[in-house]
Amino acid sequence: PGTGAYYADPTRRARLADAAAHNGPCPLHPPVTPKRLGPFLWSGALPEAKLQSSPTRLVGTFRSVRRSVSFENPAWIIEDILPEGSEHQIRYSLAPEWKPLNASGKTLIFTHSGGAGLRISISGSPEPVCTLESVEVSPSFRKFQTAHAITLHAKGTVRTTLQLT
Repeated sequence: PGTGAYYADPTRRARLADAAAHNGPCPLHPPVTPKRLGPFLWSGALPEAKLQSSPTRLVGTFRSVRRSVSFENPAWIIEDILPEGSEHQIRYSLAPEWKPLNASGKTLIFTHSGGAGLRISISGSPEPVCTLESVEVSPSFRKFQTAHAITLHAKGTVRTTLQLT
């Protein structure tokens, strides 16, 4: 969300570069380590990550599984299996051209300025808490826009279905 904003305002740059501002799962407790100290500067090296083909598994300071369960045109199903007892944020930031039509419950419907539609359905065990929020993104160098992000607070397994309509 912030690639074009790494040049100036340190507060904005830190917010846009934060792991929680990016798409995908992010552990909330303990906070992500190593700590970010500045643009492209970290307090240490990340632990070695091992990527396995099926399902995709990242092993390091935390362990989670993210896999694309199926791709049935025009839908993608993404399953996040989170470490037992840990709370994660899972974020899906959409491009500024996507606007919400209906954002109640665990099914969210968006329309694109070009005419396409998107239905996002969320389920999990235990049930994730889902919020839709306006966020600042930087889609290109020195350009800032408001976009929408779906943020899930979850434990256990979360299944997200993204379907073009």
